[in-house]
Amino acid sequence: GSTGRPKGVMHTQATLVASALAGSAVYGRIAARDAVLVAMSPSFAAWTNIVLPFLAGHAKIAFLRRFTPDGFLAA
Repeated sequence: GSTGRPKGVMHTQATLVASALAGSAVYGRIAARDAVLVAMSPSFAAWTNIVLPFLAGHAKIAFLRRFTPDGFLAA
C-alpha cells in the first residue's frame, strides 16, 4: 500500500524463475505462437505476473506507451 512506512521484498533469481514458470497455472501453456499486450506501466507486479511468464514461454510481448481505450483496441 501507500500508507505508512515503505516496505520491500527481497527476491532472488530463483523466486523470479518460479514466478515465470508459475504463469502457466494462470494463463495455461504459453508458447512462442502466443502474445500479450501490456497496457499498463510495467511495475514490479506487472513484470513478475505478466511479462516474466510470457518471456519464459518465448511469446511475443507488446507494450503500450500509455493506455487509452482507442489505443488498446487498435493494438
